[in-house]
Amino acid sequence: MIKKGKGNRLFIIFSLTSGGTQRMLVNVLNEIATPHKKKILFLYNYYPNLGLEQQLTEDVKIYKCETRNILKHLYRFLLLLSIIRKEKISRIVSFAKNGTYHALIAKVFFPFRNISIIYRMVSVDSELIKSRFKILKRVKYFIYINVLCRNVNMVIGQSNYMTESFVKKNPKVLKNKVTTIQNLLLVKKINAKSIEPIEILYDYFIFIGRLSEEKNVTGIIEAFKRISDNNTMKLVIIGEGYLKIKIVRIIKSLGLNDKVVLLGYQKNPYKYLAKAKALVLFSRFEGMPNVVLESMICKTPVIVSDFEGVEDIVIDKETGYIVQRKNIEQLSKAMLFIIQNPNRIQPISENAYQFAKQLSENSISNYSLLINK
Repeated sequence: MIKKGKGNRLFIIFSLTSGGTQRMLVNVLNEIATPHKKKILFLYNYYPNLGLEQQLTEDVKIYKCETRNILKHLYRFLLLLSIIRKEKISRIVSFAKNGTYHALIAKVFFPFRNISIIYRMVSVDSELIKSRFKILKRVKYFIYINVLCRNVNMVIGQSNYMTESFVKKNPKVLKNKVTTIQNLLLVKKINAKSIEPIEILYDYFIFIGRLSEEKNVTGIIEAFKRISDNNTMKLVIIGEGYLKIKIVRIIKSLGLNDKVVLLGYQKNPYKYLAKAKALVLFSRFEGMPNVVLESMICKTPVIVSDFEGVEDIVIDKETGYIVQRKNIEQLSKAMLFIIQNPNRIQPISENAYQFAKQLSENSISNYSLLINK
């Protein structure tokens, strides 16, 4: 249960480096009004990213912990205690698992203050407690369910699948603590940025996201290779990540240097997204991918893998196209279908736009109620 809190609102995340969770938090901070209450942001593992920081409205006050030494956790915790005391915090909304642990411990130091803690899951729970070692995974699981989730006031899941699979872990403890709020979008902002001109003069598919294993960017490249010889289409990749060197090597080995374009981080990805033939997301798992909803707002068709929870945002052949995870043949056929059937794509893109717009309006309302209660 969340009790009424008259104090200010504190939002916690590790940093504002590029990523869906970070962009989602920026959207929440900018879009949700908190009448007569201040919005405070704590970045407990701060790395500079002026792109996202500069998008925040002026009413958001930011605290940053840049400490990297062996005492970093102590410094973060002491700074958190100072923020709660100085800013008269009565509600904490955490967009990070470790940040939530810090908040729970900090709450103990304010026994007479009515502090409520809301934890937003950043991914499916199985990914939050994964480990190579079975014993360690069990320990992490026990602590996660019986310490973090039992003691927060509310848990937010990004999709119905995420919420339902989470509750199954311990229905008795979790059933009344979880709510589903899907990602909200700044529709007007996306539309305004999407019409900006770009330097690209060719037709292209696009991927936007981290260059990491779960995104399976190499699978997208391999699928694109199968159709690349019979048309002038290119593949544009926007994002950074630890797999960049491997991806560059694969592009070269497949002879796609002239067909695959790496644009790195882009401050305004929407102008590229809006002009693409389709967004391709071939992930092994996802929470609630912002980029799919953003693509819908741009009226760009989406091709997505059947990650768990995908049915919350994509209905196959109604609001987009779904292919099997790791099925490169299916993905290549879907890409070819997009190229060959432009007239059949438009109604689907319009359905997707209306769906994403309504979903975002509902999410704004739900977040506002939860934060301001």
